[in-house]
Amino acid sequence: TMSANNNAQSSGVYLKANKRRKHSSSSSAAAAADKNQSNEETNSDVVRNKGVNFVSTTMNQSTVLMYLKKDDNSVTSMKQFFMKADDEKQWKKQNPTLMSLANELFELFLIFLSSCDIVQSLIGINERLNSLIYSFIHQIDVSKKQDQWLNKYLLSVKPLITKIKFHHAQLETLFPTTTTTTIQDQYPRLTSIIWIYESNLNSSLDVAYLNVFKTKLFSLCLSFKSNPDNNNIYNNVALLLLQDDSLIQCLTFKDNNNHSFIWLSFESSTLKLNQYLKELNIKLRYAHHLFILIRNLLKLEFLNVEICGAIKNDIYNYNNIENPTATLSPVLKHLIINSHGLTYSNLILLLKQFQQSIQLLKLDMCIQDHVNGEIITSTITSTMPKLKELQFVFRFTMNKNVNINTDEIISSFSSTSYWLNHAVMCFYEELHSYFVLLSLPWSTKESDPITNDIINYRTNTTTLPLKLMNMYSIYLNSTTIDFKFLKFIQDTFIHFKKITICWYTCSLNDDVIEQKTQINLSTIQTLKYYGISCNTNYIEFLLLLSNVRRLFAISSIIQGINRYISENEKLCSVCKQITYLHIYKNLHDYNNDEIKKTFPNAFVSLKNI
Repeated sequence: TMSANNNAQSSGVYLKANKRRKHSSSSSAAAAADKNQSNEETNSDVVRNKGVNFVSTTMNQSTVLMYLKKDDNSVTSMKQFFMKADDEKQWKKQNPTLMSLANELFELFLIFLSSCDIVQSLIGINERLNSLIYSFIHQIDVSKKQDQWLNKYLLSVKPLITKIKFHHAQLETLFPTTTTTTIQDQYPRLTSIIWIYESNLNSSLDVAYLNVFKTKLFSLCLSFKSNPDNNNIYNNVALLLLQDDSLIQCLTFKDNNNHSFIWLSFESSTLKLNQYLKELNIKLRYAHHLFILIRNLLKLEFLNVEICGAIKNDIYNYNNIENPTATLSPVLKHLIINSHGLTYSNLILLLKQFQQSIQLLKLDMCIQDHVNGEIITSTITSTMPKLKELQFVFRFTMNKNVNINTDEIISSFSSTSYWLNHAVMCFYEELHSYFVLLSLPWSTKESDPITNDIINYRTNTTTLPLKLMNMYSIYLNSTTIDFKFLKFIQDTFIHFKKITICWYTCSLNDDVIEQKTQINLSTIQTLKYYGISCNTNYIEFLLLLSNVRRLFAISSIIQGINRYISENEKLCSVCKQITYLHIYKNLHDYNNDEIKKTFPNAFVSLKNI
């Protein structure tokens, strides 16, 4: 609408024009007036066209309706016109389009979409949207997409991709040729690859691709599919990527799933000095393979290594690492070792070569050597001037002739000022007959079992009770689950959300059922059951979890729940709140109708045993 002055001016023009029509004459003055009237009407905000009155957007609604001819049809038409215009404005306010959103709001919903979803739905609409979604699509996982999807949607974004994850079967679709120039033209920004690797008969083609990738990429991760028959192939692949002509700076070899085991091994004669690799994640079969490997990585800054075990009758000369001709990295800053075969003496021999550069040291080791605070101080903390963080878990057995207890081990951590600000914890595992000595805070792996022996822990601090804030998952195996143990879990693992129980080796004590009202495991959202007990222990434990949402179990567990749900209202309520059900099933013991009835709100995932 116009201002009041404009409205008044338009209204005056309209009244003057009507008055002149009523008093017109044949005089020249009247003719001139008529001519002026015509010009004024043409410039006014009301124009008559074929008997219907139309209004420009500069005149407000009330003014137009006031000066319309007294024609019911015209008035009705104009009212409808304004009503439609108002409705459209209101609809746009209530239903904003995607492009009407501020740039800052896009992230709020794009983070909930996968890169593939964004590419399929939003790419190529306009330049503004392309620039907004770039940070969400330049790293993309297409490992579960079919070739048809790749050919249809990925072509337009190849020049934008910096990191891609794919399955072995997609290799030739994504990279039609093995020439460096062609791959560079298709993926000019590509620097990182995650390759779900499966060896096949066409291994020569794999080698051709690897030779291209090792000269083009900054980072490469090979996720091996577990197959004991392929270990030699995987070793050859690792050797190819560790040679002196590889320009990769970050290299990772890992298993495709948590239950597969790929252990690599090397001989001194097969490796050549590599001057580019800075970060390495690897799993080695024996301890001496680490000493062979470390001598050939001159620029290594980060090493995360897992060692399977120790070779029997080990004759390797570990002292070779102290040879003046040994080519060791002077810049190794982060060292993470998870080992079942490295002795403490060989560990210290290794650390001695890097004690001037190490800043972070994480150790998770099963050893045969006695370890205490004085030993760790003299061999690690006092010899590494740049050490900023030390985390360790030592599981060690004691010689039968040595009589020592948990209190004696803990008392050794009061010898120096370092341990006044660094808490440690120790307890004895009766089942496995070893001590567990660890630094706090403690972060266990999901595969590390916990038994009720932990309640007899000792620490070097006076802060009680113990609170382990960063433990999110625990695994109970080979233990009796009693009331005291569950109360300890409830009070100590404040934020844990996932619990795994092996019912083959665990049992539930009667005092848990008798005092269940005093147990509140409300933080647990995921429950994994391995095996089945001979009674209803698994059901009684499930009833302790008021907020469980995800359940993993074999089909016989689910069948047991089906049998008891009709007579237990609380069990029925717990099953209704489960939204994800993963069943490890046998071929003939799965009833879909019963599952849907027991778990009406769950998405069901099946896997054959």
